Amino acid sequence: MTGLGLSSTQPSLVLPINSSVKVAAKSVRGSVGGVEKPNNQDTCFTIEASGWHFLGVCDGHGLFGHHVSGYLKAVLPRLLFDTLSLGGAEQAAETLKTAYALAVKGLKSTPVDCSNSGSTCVTVLWQGTSLVCGNVGDSRAVIGKRINGNWHHSDLSTDHKPDLPREKGRIEAAGGEVSVSKFTQLGPARVYLRNEPFPGLAMSRSIGDEVSKTVGVTADPDILQYTVSREDKFLILASDGVWEFISSLEAVKIVGLHWEQGEAGKACAALVRAAQLRWASCDNMVDDITAVIAFLNA
Repeated sequence: MTGLGLSSTQPSLVLPINSSVKVAAKSVRGSVGGVEKPNNQDTCFTIEASGWHFLGVCDGHGLFGHHVSGYLKAVLPRLLFDTLSLGGAEQAAETLKTAYALAVKGLKSTPVDCSNSGSTCVTVLWQGTSLVCGNVGDSRAVIGKRINGNWHHSDLSTDHKPDLPREKGRIEAAGGEVSVSKFTQLGPARVYLRNEPFPGLAMSRSIGDEVSKTVGVTADPDILQYTVSREDKFLILASDGVWEFISSLEAVKIVGLHWEQGEAGKACAALVRAAQLRWASCDNMVDDITAVIAFLNA
């Protein structure tokens, strides 16, 4: 991104060629009525530095959502690796949480209008058997597990939907309202100012969205520490362009078809293509779709 006064000292946004990890990323722009949207508001990154791998997917929304997701891609890795040491998962978890907080604070000093624009941000920080997942919003991180020849999954993050009891309670306590669209009376739960038809945010946590923050929406990430086992074969991080029509288990099975061949790129392309086809068959709109896949135990 240019024009935001961002440092260009963050690590490379791709894993080096000699990395021991097989990783792939793919992001495609959505469309409406067969016409591409003006911007792909998703971003992603895959980084190896300081002995850690750092993967992330950000899904922007609102008029300036692509600027928010682009800011997170540029800034969050630098903030993390500026302070991350070779310590264990617990120290890494605190560092990741701090990096999120600093990124949120820094966004407010940029010229991006975040009153009704924002972004999700799901990340995985991984070294050996130590893994830390951070999540804000409804992008998702999933582990694919191979047990007795069958594929299973473990969600590393929870989609932050406004009608989840803990999320709804916080929003209502702050004076907000959770309901389906006040215009169509259909669709997912959304966040509104009480007795008002806006902002209508379809998630309960977001980076940006300052109007929604006045009624309980937060940028605080959920942080999960996880120990990688022999059964854990790969990671999937994806925007809700994937998860809208594909379950975690189905995504794992799609990627699993390519895991034994060690084809992370083909696995990523297959998952994104499957999501595109689901959108095209169900709606006149195709969302931006982004996936990052890393093989843990190839």
